[in-house]
Amino acid sequence: MRIVSLLAVTAAMAVAAPAHAQNFSSTPAQFTSLGAQFTSQYDIVTLGTVSGTYTVPQSYNIYNVSFEVGVNANSAATTSGTLSNSITVDSTLYNFLIPYTIAISSSDTITFNPFTATFGNYNFAFNLLSLTSDGSSIAQGVLTANISAVPEPAAWAMMLIGFGGIGFAMRRRKVVRTSVSYA
Repeated sequence: MRIVSLLAVTAAMAVAAPAHAQNFSSTPAQFTSLGAQFTSQYDIVTLGTVSGTYTVPQSYNIYNVSFEVGVNANSAATTSGTLSNSITVDSTLYNFLIPYTIAISSSDTITFNPFTATFGNYNFAFNLLSLTSDGSSIAQGVLTANISAVPEPAAWAMMLIGFGGIGFAMRRRKVVRTSVSYA
């Protein structure tokens, strides 16, 4: 029982360790040729930069997004692709692709599909964002991501040793036998 108690206290201390603040900065970009293959002149997506400090795990704003519709084709069509961009995490630049789908009709809708990217020791799980514009105004939104730490090999080793210790303690438990006798 002492081993199980010791392992529980050790696990609680590891979970309660303070998170380290990390710095990030997204790279601004503008993409102007989206939807050009459907006789629409073009749709424009602008990714505005966001800089900040994060502690994990939480959801953070990664890009301020604006979507402007060019001359519209007014015919139903869909196109998909990726936007190439980069982000700086703790002074290291990482390149990645942002998947999107544009539905072209009387109003165009761009959808940034959910995806996950690993930058250094952190997973960025980007959330769904959908923006619609009819050409009379620019649609704006925020592309967010849930950021979580990638477990280090030492953390995995401690966890496996802990499970092994719990299993060992359970096997070593003394079994109390009771017998029933009838008169």
